[in-house]
Amino acid sequence: GQRFQLQFDGVFRNASFWLNGFYLGNNLSGYTGESYDVTDYIHFNKNNVLVVRVDASQYEGWFYEGAGIYRHVWLNQYDNLHIDRNAVFVYSKSDEKVSSVFIETPVINQGLAMSRCTVQTYITDRDGKKLVQVKEQALQLPPNGSAIVKQSMAIGGARRWSVDDPYLYRVVSVVKQNGKVVDSTKQRFGIREIEIKPNGVFLNGRHIKLLGVNNHQDHAGVGSALPDYLQYYRIRLLKNMGVNAYRTSHNPPTPELLDACDSLGMLVMDEQRLLNSSP
Repeated sequence: GQRFQLQFDGVFRNASFWLNGFYLGNNLSGYTGESYDVTDYIHFNKNNVLVVRVDASQYEGWFYEGAGIYRHVWLNQYDNLHIDRNAVFVYSKSDEKVSSVFIETPVINQGLAMSRCTVQTYITDRDGKKLVQVKEQALQLPPNGSAIVKQSMAIGGARRWSVDDPYLYRVVSVVKQNGKVVDSTKQRFGIREIEIKPNGVFLNGRHIKLLGVNNHQDHAGVGSALPDYLQYYRIRLLKNMGVNAYRTSHNPPTPELLDACDSLGMLVMDEQRLLNSSP
């Protein structure tokens, strides 16, 4: 009654995947992740064989890029009725008194029958204390159906995220069926507004001078496959040097780098490079 998914955060590059002889697919880019539903191919009572074939003979940049599986690989388990974790979207609008938080939660039914459920979202502080929640919203999905549940909440006197005070709240989305929780997600987010104007960048209405760096993803001594703690080490070191903005040259970064920037107070240009005139 469960579903299983293999998630590859980064394989460099042109990677093809097989599980127990079944072809799952191909992902050309070495910087964007890919995931596959493998429920129908798993052996539950014996060993499984996962094959990943990589061809790194073509490059995406003009710099050292490495080869092979260099980011995390996850085995995700969830109910037929579940939240699409890659598509939960949280954003905010705020002033000095009240902050409005908007959450879009995509729910998918991969079961064989109509599913009736409820979706509820609440916000906690960094210590897990519940601050505000919305009422449960009823949802009905046909087989292979999906829907985006949009909800909003207001927080009075919220701490707004900044490079000097990178405070992160938690938004929790819960799906219930017959009163029982079948899936939930927790996502960290900062309440902040960024505006780019002709006279500069404004964070929460205040002008901020960007003191930025360009960084490739590899690190001295370890290449491109960085342990998570090195992401935090690097960002903390840059913060101590006075840096407040980070450009991920020249590709989408690993999620752990973005987590480090959110946690430590670093603005990010999350780059997707296309420096040519081809289609």
